[in-house]
Amino acid sequence: MKIKKYTGADMREVMALIKKEMGSEAIILETRKVRQKGILGFFLPRLIEVTAAKEENFQQNFWAGHLETAHSKKIESDIKELKTMMENVMSRQDKSQDPHKGGVLEHIHRRLLDNEIDREIACQLIEEIGRDFPDNELTESQVNSLIQDKIGRRLKVIKFNGQRNIFCFVGPTGVGKTTTLAKLAAHFAIFKEKRVGLITIDTYRIGAVEQLKTYAQLMGLPIEVVMSPKELSRAIEDMKDLDIIMIDTAGRNSKNHMQIGEIKGFLKVVPGAVIFLVLSVTTKCKDLITIADNFKPADYNSLIFTKLDETDTFGSILNLTSYTSLPVSYLTIGQKVPEDLEIATEERLTSLILGVGK
Repeated sequence: MKIKKYTGADMREVMALIKKEMGSEAIILETRKVRQKGILGFFLPRLIEVTAAKEENFQQNFWAGHLETAHSKKIESDIKELKTMMENVMSRQDKSQDPHKGGVLEHIHRRLLDNEIDREIACQLIEEIGRDFPDNELTESQVNSLIQDKIGRRLKVIKFNGQRNIFCFVGPTGVGKTTTLAKLAAHFAIFKEKRVGLITIDTYRIGAVEQLKTYAQLMGLPIEVVMSPKELSRAIEDMKDLDIIMIDTAGRNSKNHMQIGEIKGFLKVVPGAVIFLVLSVTTKCKDLITIADNFKPADYNSLIFTKLDETDTFGSILNLTSYTSLPVSYLTIGQKVPEDLEIATEERLTSLILGVGK
């Protein structure tokens, strides 16, 4: 890995130097203000010093990671197949002991599991119906209707009509936070005719800042790049006359508690903000729960699920909303801005979770 320090009068000058020498894949390790050299440095404006790094063996690591992923997927597939065989054997063994086995409820229960709904939640849903209705009194259509109603009651959604709000976006790397922010900015600025301003504290990757600046320019929106909570507070004050302010944060490894703490430090100066935890539905349920737990210091209060176009099972939405007891606000179904954005509704979420709508 190549590591180098760059200095300049402002962030834009330093970023231009880094991009010219290292390219857009450069990673920002540290940013600070330093005095200029010599005695006169005490009287002159401070310079911006940025420590940047670039992985020189990217291509090799890329293919190594893909080979490892392919191997892991093969093992996971084998384990899943073995698990299914064992469940089928156990199902045949205890069918005579459970009046629901082999009936309509059993068929619906299997469908819930196939859509990756947590086993405990699936059992609770079936048991609730079984207590009220004997299996032989219900048709599959009736059970489907009851299941949809019960899942809908477990879900929460929250809608924003463009009233004065500050939206913050937090989450792990690679889930599409910046693109999601751009879709929402376009939704409110273009379709709702609201005055929208953008702020980014994501100076970790040069490409992220430039991506958001490009979106802001295309939509004619003001944008600020800040490096400290104090600068964030000032930027918010400068945009106080706008209807909506959207704040982008750097994608962080949820297991890195120091990085999560940095985000918390920024968000402390934004009391009363709507803080979205942005998650990909392609992430394993166990990992989603770990991410949700580790991002708790950020005090998020709503959920956004992305990449719905990259999977066919959405049980993790019900699993995580049940775990966090938080509402879902938006869904994204692709990369196009602003088209691939949906406002979450109970009906849409229920259809996805049951595998009857994508």
